[in-house]
Amino acid sequence: MRYWYLIAIVLFGSALTAAPVFSQGFNLPLALSLEISPPSPAPGQSATIHAATPTLDTAPTFFDWSVDGVRKPDLSGYGNNSIQVVAGAVGTSLRVDVVVTGKTGAPAKASITLYPSTISLSWYAQTYTPAWYKGKALPTPNSIVTVVATPHIVLSGETLKPENLIYTWGFENRDRLLSGVGKRSFAVQMSDQPDVDQQVRVAVEDLGGRIKQEQTIFLTTTLPHTAIYQLTPLGGIDPRIAVSAQLAFKHETIDLQAEPFSFPTLSKKDLRFQWAIGGLSPQGNPQNPFITTIEASDQTLNSLSVSADVSQPQPNDLVARAVASVLMFFK
Repeated sequence: MRYWYLIAIVLFGSALTAAPVFSQGFNLPLALSLEISPPSPAPGQSATIHAATPTLDTAPTFFDWSVDGVRKPDLSGYGNNSIQVVAGAVGTSLRVDVVVTGKTGAPAKASITLYPSTISLSWYAQTYTPAWYKGKALPTPNSIVTVVATPHIVLSGETLKPENLIYTWGFENRDRLLSGVGKRSFAVQMSDQPDVDQQVRVAVEDLGGRIKQEQTIFLTTTLPHTAIYQLTPLGGIDPRIAVSAQLAFKHETIDLQAEPFSFPTLSKKDLRFQWAIGGLSPQGNPQNPFITTIEASDQTLNSLSVSADVSQPQPNDLVARAVASVLMFFK
């Protein structure tokens, strides 16, 4: 009988010592954090604030939300672990607070501040266009395109200098290809195929980690092209009027010039020009292969086919090429 009594005492004593540990675990502060998506919304953009409580079932948990110190009963309630807010202008801030109360344990509090910001992405392609051309050089297969980020971030009335921000660049399915302070520009090589959309993205952060703005741009490859213009001794070419079948030419000596657009080079010297006139291939001028001369003094000449084949060798045995063809009529 005594032996049995001692065992009972030991077992009961173990139960008594375990109970306080179990109770204290439920009185620990709740694990709580606030997440925002997108991380730094643009002015007027809607953002979602999510209260992450991995140790609690959200359904029986009460979420009490406040925005800029004003309690929001319409946003609060059991299971309401996410709310949406609208960002203000650049230079303003928006503070969001939440108090979370579960069935047991002390309430937990968390807050987050939104700093609206903007970032614009511009690009320029390292492709050839004539000096007189007012349009933008376009990305073509195998060309290099540089993307430049221009952020506008204001904190506490101070505009942050772009060169003091952290930039992290990604291209297609590759992340962190370039990262660092002041890395505002990012150069990529385009696909070797035309009509391909390729994604460039950047994340911009301040050194204090208060801002994280993200932006994405899509670049599309297009084929290069060539146009033929009449060249005059004094006026050069008229870029507004390319040679076409709608034009009628006099029976005289005519100089023509081929103008390439958006080839993946910055120099016309890297391009090859091959003319065809009336089915024949004239011997070009080595110094100016993009110019050819037509002797059209024959009064019986009614029309003449002219073409300029412009090409540029590329890596992997590829060739960038554009041919301009026109049927010239004479009066």
